[in-house]
Amino acid sequence: MIEYFLLLALVPSITLTDTNHFLFSMPLVMLLAHHLAPRTDPKWLVVLAVPVLLAYGGNWADALGGLSDRMVHYGVLGIANLGLIVLGVFLLLRRSNLSADKASF
Repeated sequence: MIEYFLLLALVPSITLTDTNHFLFSMPLVMLLAHHLAPRTDPKWLVVLAVPVLLAYGGNWADALGGLSDRMVHYGVLGIANLGLIVLGVFLLLRRSNLSADKASF
């Protein structure tokens, strides 16, 4: 399932698109949020995920005003999308390592 979410999140990064197509990354955002709440599993995930999620939702002109325009100009949404993909790959590799350790017993 994580592999499917990763491939779906890659769509806006490999195509010429607008901000609406970044909604394809929402399943990966939900998976990341699932790993953050109610427990932090692993601990380093909070340190990396919170700035990426803030950058992903940074195109909020009502709350951020002019900062939102600068974030759009510099492509922060695309960079945050790549950060989500990298965090998703880390979770995928961690999950495969854990299942391999359990299988060896």
